Amino acid sequence: MMPRTLCALALVPLAACLHREPLVGPPLAAPVEYGVAAVVASGPRIGTSVYRLRVEHKRGDIWSVQTVHSEGSWEETGVVLSYDSDTPRSTDPWPILYQHALSAVPAELRWLDGRPIGLVDEVDWKLKGLDALQGVTQVPAVGLESGKALLDPSGFVRDMQRNFPGLPPEGAWIRSERVAGVDATLREQCTLEADALTRTWTCVGVIEAVPGGDATFVDVVVESTLIADSLGLRSFETAWSGAMQLADRPEHRAALRPVAGHRLVQRASGVATP
Repeated sequence: MMPRTLCALALVPLAACLHREPLVGPPLAAPVEYGVAAVVASGPRIGTSVYRLRVEHKRGDIWSVQTVHSEGSWEETGVVLSYDSDTPRSTDPWPILYQHALSAVPAELRWLDGRPIGLVDEVDWKLKGLDALQGVTQVPAVGLESGKALLDPSGFVRDMQRNFPGLPPEGAWIRSERVAGVDATLREQCTLEADALTRTWTCVGVIEAVPGGDATFVDVVVESTLIADSLGLRSFETAWSGAMQLADRPEHRAALRPVAGHRLVQRASGVATP
């Protein structure tokens, strides 16, 4: 629920107070777009992804999300592959073609404190997602089985949570996330600064791999900045770096792989007013 102080001081629209708008979630007003840019480097591999999300409030605590455009590139040892959803090719990696087709399906999600927490109807999302996968003509029919692995409701929600992490506390902020393909826990300490137009959370901390997983992290530090205004989330930026040790390589225990990542989520439409 919107804090009473902000409502009393008219720092947020009246509708936000009446309809329990998430403090740092997408706006209640007209549909908006968020631009997302992400890069992850692991050893010699560098992957970039740039896409646009259309977010629209439906009712109550439900917003729909869909990807309207995506592009990316993958580089390793001098070889570069690229992808653009506007010009798909049969030579594009199958998982990427399937991933965009699935993400382009509008998905209704329930939100709590600015963070998506689950699909409204998992069965309906899977059925519509399967139709979208079957419509990818650049991939032979034999590849469809690999695409079906993407019909993972919890994985889809987890991906959305990386863009919309929710309300940071003042103090310890602990959350789970996939980092460089590894299940991890982010532990940050946050401070809040506010004025008449914006609230800015600045957080710093460390990332730890979940014990018993595919890898361990060594000295991975993270910094995050989340900015919200009277409309909701304006931007979220997080950057991390350190080293990773693959758990399935015991013969290379002394060898560490450098890893780093940077993600920026920014509202591309919607102007806040005092």
